[in-house]
Amino acid sequence: MTYASITDYNLTGLDIIFVYVNDVTGSLFMKLLLVVIWLVLCIGSFNITKRQTGSGDFSASMAVASFTTFVFAIILKLGGLVDNLSIAVLLGLCVISMGALFFDNN
Repeated sequence: MTYASITDYNLTGLDIIFVYVNDVTGSLFMKLLLVVIWLVLCIGSFNITKRQTGSGDFSASMAVASFTTFVFAIILKLGGLVDNLSIAVLLGLCVISMGALFFDNN
């Protein structure tokens, strides 16, 4: 089995790098990219609220990170880089985190 090289693709834009890496890794790259984006947003917003208020609100940070990552995944879905399962998982995570935010006792 031979892997496709980057010269096999039509190099018309910058998104071809993401398409190539996503094809070579079996769409694992975009899933890991979404996980990293979610982690950075969640930890970053938790640290910002902890610094500003003195106590961090993890449920709010998780809700912000989930919603932002979901919107970013929808944009990537329009380019054909993310599959439907990833969108469904992010939607479920968004609903769970919004529920945790609404039922939080803080």
